[in-house]
Amino acid sequence: VLQSVQSMSLSVSPAQTAAWRKQIFEQLSERSKREMDNFRHYEQAIEQVNSEKLSDHKECLSLDIHLLFGLNSSLSWQSVWVKKGPMQWWRDWKPHKWIDVHFALEQFSGAEGDKDGILFIYYNYNEEKKYLHAFINEVTILVPVLNNSKHTFAMYTPERIKQRWPIRLAAATELEMYDWLALLSVCCCDSRGIHGPPSKQAIWSITCKGDIFVSEPSSALEAMPYPTPCDQMFWRQVGGHLRLVDCNSLGIVWGIGYDHTAWVYSGGYGGGFFQGLASSTDNIYTQTDVKSVHIYENQRWNPVTGYTNRC
Repeated sequence: VLQSVQSMSLSVSPAQTAAWRKQIFEQLSERSKREMDNFRHYEQAIEQVNSEKLSDHKECLSLDIHLLFGLNSSLSWQSVWVKKGPMQWWRDWKPHKWIDVHFALEQFSGAEGDKDGILFIYYNYNEEKKYLHAFINEVTILVPVLNNSKHTFAMYTPERIKQRWPIRLAAATELEMYDWLALLSVCCCDSRGIHGPPSKQAIWSITCKGDIFVSEPSSALEAMPYPTPCDQMFWRQVGGHLRLVDCNSLGIVWGIGYDHTAWVYSGGYGGGFFQGLASSTDNIYTQTDVKSVHIYENQRWNPVTGYTNRC
């Protein structure tokens, strides 16, 4: 057997080995061009970073993930994925205006399935590159904001609630805004271990716009003598539109729409702009609601010029 193996190895000449290597290299180059090079002009939506490159990735951000999150040194993140995109950010100081920024969401997954993340907003100020960041586990609510010219939403943390200074972002299209809202909401729920429909003890509320939000109570919410402040409660959005909502400890939730129609909660979650894993497939039904806004203008009649809005 040894002699036959030696005879087989000697039967392959160096010229044949070189030709074989050249053929393999040409096939790999052709595959790379077919599957990668022809698509390099597309914007990269998600960047995958494995655990071996995680340390280099942290150095590029000039941030130490373990230091930022205050994690135990024995805990290490197994994978990181990044979603980037152009946005506009409302700079709430002089000059107050919308500026173009680069928005990035980084989510980290641990070996035991735990997840967390950071939001980054990169912008230029006086020709100097700067950034803002917010921890996913500190975000308390993501709220769509009504704006006539932009597709905007606001992001709150406990500190920004006290300062009345939310992070306001605007997407290029309504679809893009809802995609970001759904993704950020899922990441916030993942960091807190919240999945599935609201519990029977959940607290329900609505915004002045009619969007529905729900918060899961914790044992620390009513702990004495130091209960959890209400500005630290986390609220997640549920599809639907109501003028009033009411609930009890038995899990019965109902509300009234702006057209005076009564609606009862069916037990699902998600809905609206939430799709895929962020929404249940059962107990999701179509809701219609109409909110009418009447605008009255006080005008004065002038014998010469007729009606005018000037007094």
